Amino acid sequence: MCEMRPMHINYVAATDPLFNGSWAMHGPRCAPLLVNMERGARGLQRQSIHWRCSHVLATRGGAQICGVPDFEFRVAPRPNIWIARYQPVKASRLFLHWSGRLNRCLRNAGSVPYTWYGGVKNPAGIWRRIKQWSGGVDFDLWDGVRFRVVVNGIREMTALAWLLFHELGNWIVRCRNYYARPRQGPMDPYRAIHLELQSDDEDFIEIQLVTARREAVGLIDHSVVLKRRVPFISPLHEAWLRRLSWAANLLDARDASGINIGELTEKGREPNVEGGPYHGDARRR
Repeated sequence: MCEMRPMHINYVAATDPLFNGSWAMHGPRCAPLLVNMERGARGLQRQSIHWRCSHVLATRGGAQICGVPDFEFRVAPRPNIWIARYQPVKASRLFLHWSGRLNRCLRNAGSVPYTWYGGVKNPAGIWRRIKQWSGGVDFDLWDGVRFRVVVNGIREMTALAWLLFHELGNWIVRCRNYYARPRQGPMDPYRAIHLELQSDDEDFIEIQLVTARREAVGLIDHSVVLKRRVPFISPLHEAWLRRLSWAANLLDARDASGINIGELTEKGREPNVEGGPYHGDARRR
């Protein structure tokens, strides 16, 4: 496993030009975490844990984070109206406005350490989704502006989620809690909280809350797993990335609750855990 991480990063960098910009910006912060997660994954492997079941049990066990509300739109937006009103220039103004508002809100986070960044979504990608919708594909793209807030772990995420509900609750129209309801079932390793806000002029903004480990894994698996711009080299490559992603969640759960991961399942017995493949659908993160 120790040889796979640099190989994977070099492979994605050579195959997906879009990865290089993200890695240049966030790689220095995420690279040490990836090294530690890889070591943690090897340690878990030496314990002969049952990865599938241990992952499900550990990520189901976060009662506090699973208590954060999980709900869809109470009144579904209408794609034709959103598309007619979409303007890239307006999205830029919206980003500047909500950057200031989010910054003021996060100042009240007190002792919760965080890093945050954001931007306007690529207009070319939005127009591509609009074209797909006109061809009959479901439309699930409402926000032209996205922010990501990165916290140390699950406890900090829970505290920050409740703070945002307190400060911005009047604007929150959807909350997807992927700890309580993973997108593709319990074996989908992606864990985060996505808040959809509707501004006073009815435009949408997304705020994603992720742990530092999940941000690091998302940085290197986004091209392969979500966007599918880069194919896996081999089944071994796919298995390595899947276990690294599961390890991020297991280690987050361990830090949050002090669970002994090695004792989650009885060794020598593989429980029956339902779940889909690592490649989920192409829904956004």
